[in-house]
Amino acid sequence: VTLSFGEGRVSGRGGCNHYSGPVEIGPGTLRIGALISTKMACAKPGLMQQESAYLNALQSAEKYRFGPNGALIIATGDGYIIYGAVPRQERPEGS
Repeated sequence: VTLSFGEGRVSGRGGCNHYSGPVEIGPGTLRIGALISTKMACAKPGLMQQESAYLNALQSAEKYRFGPNGALIIATGDGYIIYGAVPRQERPEGS
């Protein structure tokens, strides 16, 4: 599962599918609007349900903070989503 921010939008991969949607970021606050995603079927049993739960949780984001080692912690209506910090990947030339 990944999450990227850029120019008023979020995007990433939810397990099987890519997703994106609008985002508003304020001092410690985070609001993610309706997400759209590709509609590929997941090969592993239960992965579609897990992805759906993740996207629903992400759309209920309320607040954020940074934790140890640069982790992003997003508070949602039902709990927390915690992302480990990963350096931005650059595409190789010619890709």
